[in-house]
Amino acid sequence: MSSIIPSGRSPGQGRSPFDVIRHVDEDPERGEFEWWSAREAMPYLGYKNWQNMGNVVTKAKAACRNSGHQVSENFIDVSKVFGQRGPRQQDVQMSRFGMYLLAMCGDPEKPEIAAAQRYFAIQTRRAEQLLAPPQELPPLPPPTVSALRPWAERFRQTFMPHARYLHERHPGCFSVVSAAVTEILFIEDEIVRHLMTTRGFDRPDISIGLRYAADRRAAGLPEVTRTASLYLPDQDISGEVKVHDGTEWSRYSTWFRACYLSAYLGYYLDHKPELRPYPRLTRFSAADNACRALSGQPAALPPTLRAALAAAGGFAPAPSALPPN
Repeated sequence: MSSIIPSGRSPGQGRSPFDVIRHVDEDPERGEFEWWSAREAMPYLGYKNWQNMGNVVTKAKAACRNSGHQVSENFIDVSKVFGQRGPRQQDVQMSRFGMYLLAMCGDPEKPEIAAAQRYFAIQTRRAEQLLAPPQELPPLPPPTVSALRPWAERFRQTFMPHARYLHERHPGCFSVVSAAVTEILFIEDEIVRHLMTTRGFDRPDISIGLRYAADRRAAGLPEVTRTASLYLPDQDISGEVKVHDGTEWSRYSTWFRACYLSAYLGYYLDHKPELRPYPRLTRFSAADNACRALSGQPAALPPTLRAALAAAGGFAPAPSALPPN
């Protein structure tokens, strides 16, 4: 990369810190382009050491590769000296899409990650609206957090108190909600990318929990007796979810990626009332692309849908940004 032109280092009123650490670079062939530094983003994502940050970068690169994008175009590994002296340190320079994936792969328990996810979800959609031809990507109405990512907004209110409860009452344990929150936000992002909208009171984590409970019963595992509270702010009610021992995490994680994403996600999206107005191919395209991004494998689609999706180039967005009346 050539000379760096930072966009500024003093946040103005209402300015996001990710605007502050945004860099603009000039290249003879590419012209002007923007990028972010992983090390500069660390404090704004709630990370204090590079080892943990590096693990998130690795996950973001995998998500980039699995979603069909070029890692080298969105993540550039560099080594440089920070400040006036000191040893050279590893860093990664990321495109806007790369920075967005970094936020999506971060620890969902961190409020900084939730803020970053909202910021880059909105900014990425705005960029797509500006760059894509109208016939390929119909313009969306001005995005808002609640309209664009209602699941993310619900998790912001629901997940944090639930995670604290688990930490205090059941250390080392997990619930399906706490285990799947990052993946659910990925799925919502894929739905948004397909020009569909979700509703906050839809609870995909409940579907996952029911499926996993059925799988455990089929495997003859003992019934789970511990529970944890889960507040649902959109309905102003509280519920109870099962709490699994931490030794079961590996089993759950394998089941989620190998079974739920492949076999059940398409069925789930296909049967959600608010998604039914959209074409069936669009619903299964969202499921297939989410499955590829999260597990590296395609979803198990009916042969006719797989053939239709292949004919569409593997991506079939809705013809309209809003469901028909």
